[in-house]
Amino acid sequence: MSARATAGAARPVYVMIDTSGSTLRGGFAAGSQRALPQLVDVAASHLGVLMSVLAYSTRADTIVWLSEPASIELIPAVTPAGLSSLAAGLRLLADSVGHDASRLAADGVPCLPPAVLVLADGLPTDPAADLLDARSALDDALGAAGRGAANGGAPGPAPVFAAPPGTDQLAVAGLRMTFEPLAAGTPGDLARCVVAVFARMLGGLSGA
Repeated sequence: MSARATAGAARPVYVMIDTSGSTLRGGFAAGSQRALPQLVDVAASHLGVLMSVLAYSTRADTIVWLSEPASIELIPAVTPAGLSSLAAGLRLLADSVGHDASRLAADGVPCLPPAVLVLADGLPTDPAADLLDARSALDDALGAAGRGAANGGAPGPAPVFAAPPGTDQLAVAGLRMTFEPLAAGTPGDLARCVVAVFARMLGGLSGA
């Protein structure tokens, strides 16, 4: 972590992308991959933001560890395959939030509550019990990070779930996430929409 991040409070921001096989349809995979470098640029325009990129399909992986956006030079591409296990993604995210909060604290970096953007081409394929258990684990991790946060432990923002407009919004609400519809169209259209959602999310963090 560079010196600039340690000069003031840091805001961890996690972008988690659905890379299941179904994302090959409709240009979702191409559009989300096209958006990622632009998300890095948006994050770099916000002082103190640190960014991490994760991917989930049948399993979940960290693509970019929590870093200053200016230091992110390459985002490895992920070949879409497998099922859409958001539960696997949420468990990895919970582990990442806890690990990163501990690392920032050890480095003496004040930390604001983390923010999360999930990019999905629809609802996950997990059994409901697994999904809710994983979501609770994320709540615990975000709560612990918030209690040690530089803003006095105030609750952080709800995770944002960005998906096609036909996605069941009641199901998203049941996951305690804020729904953002993604525009249909070309991969370029999707990328522009993703960037706009991300910019709005970061713009709304000043009071969180």
